[in-house]
Amino acid sequence: SVLKQCSISWRLENPDQDELLLELYYQMDGDVLWTKIAGAEQIKGNRYQWDATGLADGWYRVKLVASDKPSNAEDEVFQAELISNLFLIDTTKPDLNFTISGSGVITGEAKDATSAISKIEYALDDEDFAPALSLDSVLDQKAEKFELKLKRLSKEMHRITIRVCDQANNCAL
Repeated sequence: SVLKQCSISWRLENPDQDELLLELYYQMDGDVLWTKIAGAEQIKGNRYQWDATGLADGWYRVKLVASDKPSNAEDEVFQAELISNLFLIDTTKPDLNFTISGSGVITGEAKDATSAISKIEYALDDEDFAPALSLDSVLDQKAEKFELKLKRLSKEMHRITIRVCDQANNCAL
């Protein structure tokens, strides 16, 4: 799935009811090092809301480290970790390029480096947005070409707005 705001949750078994120290880390796929997201002072309960909008687009993992260090002597501390499956973070708008011919035909391409284009729309003057199809009629690729044939245009000046969005709902006008 494609994420910007990540709700991270977990379930821990703690039969001896020791006080637990929890830490969360993230790692971009292919990296070796883990970066700390939050420590015990920020983590309350079994859920953490993580704002990942500052990260580069790509595939990530999250690791939860739990330790009973606050309740035990150093030689009796138990620590466990759990690593998530890979998930996609996408916070970048697609690129949009198009040309308009004098006959009212708009040809263009929407591209996104991370996720597929999910929406191409246009609005003429102050009308609501209407869907536009890609040339292959299926929005399922990171690059989609489109063509709009605007018919019945009067000779006066018009304003056309084109909006493209990716699967993470990042949109470009």
